Amino acid sequence: MHAHEKALTALGSRVIHVDGMFIDEENQCIADTLYAKFKPTESFLGFEPTGRDLILREHKFAWFTDGKLSRAVLTINSDDLRKQMATPGGNLELDLASECLVPMTSKLSAKELEASYRA
Repeated sequence: MHAHEKALTALGSRVIHVDGMFIDEENQCIADTLYAKFKPTESFLGFEPTGRDLILREHKFAWFTDGKLSRAVLTINSDDLRKQMATPGGNLELDLASECLVPMTSKLSAKELEASYRA
């Protein structure tokens, strides 16, 4: 079993939500923020399962060439996961991108897109 498959198995059941997505058709790229609720069933990041839900947040940029995925970069905050697993009964408060106002009337430049994503 590959490392990726082992990690997915350890995560147990999961529900994934799209928090926000920015699409730049001209440059054929997207930026999105996803969060997933899951309940680990095996040891994960050095901690044993606690039987409670955890939240994983992922930020991703993806570029396309001729309509096909050509490159993707994603980040997760593993410190958030470690804190959740190490704190019995603790809950993580999410700052959701979908709760932030983003102008929808005109195209954003690459700099504006990046600035809104980093905010």
